[in-house]
Amino acid sequence: MLLASRSTAPSRPGSICHPAVACIAHLITYRVSESRYDRSGKRTPKKLMSQHATNIRAFVVAATSSADEMVRAYCGMVAIELVLKQATGLTDHNIPGALNVFALRFAVGNQRGCKVRLNALSAQLSNALQAISVQGKDGLARFAPSESYPYIRYTRHAADGWSAPSTTHEQVKTLADLVGSIRSYLATKFQKPL
Repeated sequence: MLLASRSTAPSRPGSICHPAVACIAHLITYRVSESRYDRSGKRTPKKLMSQHATNIRAFVVAATSSADEMVRAYCGMVAIELVLKQATGLTDHNIPGALNVFALRFAVGNQRGCKVRLNALSAQLSNALQAISVQGKDGLARFAPSESYPYIRYTRHAADGWSAPSTTHEQVKTLADLVGSIRSYLATKFQKPL
């Protein structure tokens, strides 16, 4: 494990962040902060806040290329969050809630049957997130809230020697596989860049 620097982690002193997640967060922080200029050297206007194509691609690459289940899960959820932010106006990290809103807005007409599947994926994601044991701000174990996936950065992995409650590799793999299924479903059925 790696102590996260101020630029990549929340402001909790001594926060522990998965090294690969810290690297990806740094990459995205850098990309977001870059200024854009046209060929003549004039600064170009910023795109709308909901336009995150470069970030989505970067997180999708990280999610699909990593052998680490936690990185696959986390980066996949960041990509899903950014896509849902564009589609639904999501203002927080509540991916299960945003999936339900997405289902109501976009699973209509010929895709009405997709609403049931999206709602089921939302419920499964809520349950999978709530099964992940994390280190709370108070230093005590708690379970990740389904409405705020970034808590999984502080997962108490059983392999790291955390006492119960801790998270097994199987629980993280289940979460990563489910996130992969959600990405695939949104890409296939709704042509989202995941």
